[in-house]
Amino acid sequence: MEQELFDIHKNMIYLGEQSLRHANQLANYINIGFSAHWDILSVLQAAHAMEIFIKARIAQEHPLLILDKYPKESSDGSLLKLSDLMNNATTIQYKELPARLWASTGMKIENVEFYKNFGMIRNKIQHLGIPEDVDFSDMTNRYVYEVIHPFIFKCWGIFSIDYIEDEHYHEGMVSNLIEKEVKVVISPSALNSIYLEEGAQKVITSGSDYSKWFCDMLVSNNIDINDLLD
Repeated sequence: MEQELFDIHKNMIYLGEQSLRHANQLANYINIGFSAHWDILSVLQAAHAMEIFIKARIAQEHPLLILDKYPKESSDGSLLKLSDLMNNATTIQYKELPARLWASTGMKIENVEFYKNFGMIRNKIQHLGIPEDVDFSDMTNRYVYEVIHPFIFKCWGIFSIDYIEDEHYHEGMVSNLIEKEVKVVISPSALNSIYLEEGAQKVITSGSDYSKWFCDMLVSNNIDINDLLD
């Protein structure tokens, strides 16, 4: 197998980050002039991001572990090339990834049932239609910060909050997430672009279970809560 195959996970991480940017943007902002369905599209982008991230981690162990079918041996005896995979191989599906991840790395996906249910919603949207009575924005936000973030942080030290189309949107976005008690993890690099609105400040100083979790999260990331409060 040629050496370039051992680096395919790097490209996958990059693509996962770009899908995550779109998911964060689409779940939290609506551009009526472009589309009234950004929240629905956020589901597709978030599921796509997590799928790529998991495959990237598996491919770090060995690039062929992400494959469902393998290319046939070359008749000229040459080593397996990237072009062989592009032309003759298929990768495993979303629903099969948790088992393959565990078998190849020993890792398990946090909130795996949510991961599976989110994948089912993604499939319904893609192939059948838009389910009724679903808050797609809230669902995507919880998926991004309670499924994707724990995984990519454990794998590569990546913060989900650092990936959004425009960092200036952190200001309103983070307040909204906190008011909804989404477990958003604040990174040191995002701190300077965050200003919490009054409602969010009340939540994190309320003494609730969520506020305790939030304060513990700040401590673990070496962030002073006073840097977020007026």
